[in-house]
Amino acid sequence: MTLTSKDVQALHSGNVDHLVLADGRHFTRDDLTAYISALRIETDDTGVPLGRGWQVVARCLRGPAGAPDLAQLDEIRAAAKAIKDAERLRDSLIRRYAPNWTPDAIAYEARLSPQRIHQIRTTEPTEEEQQP
Repeated sequence: MTLTSKDVQALHSGNVDHLVLADGRHFTRDDLTAYISALRIETDDTGVPLGRGWQVVARCLRGPAGAPDLAQLDEIRAAAKAIKDAERLRDSLIRRYAPNWTPDAIAYEARLSPQRIHQIRTTEPTEEEQQP
């Protein structure tokens, strides 16, 4: 049986006691509540997922391994944050050192196009870049 968003909603509302995942594990309402929180699904004040939240949860739960290990998502989030932080630092350095170098030299070292260097140079720094 393929889990659907309606199955997940039924579990959340208490219409069913549990769902059986692809790996045979039983997934309870408490598991679901924790999972919705860990996935950072946007919810209303009562914890009901908004928008496409139900579909996102159902897609995650119907994978071949059932409910994936949430620590894997934490690793992905950490990597995405590191990339964003590195890009912010790169852009700050480009703005700082741009007067000393040609856009082509900076573009080569940053692995960006000269047009992107120009765009970074002419864009106001973010509040985070302005902080010491």
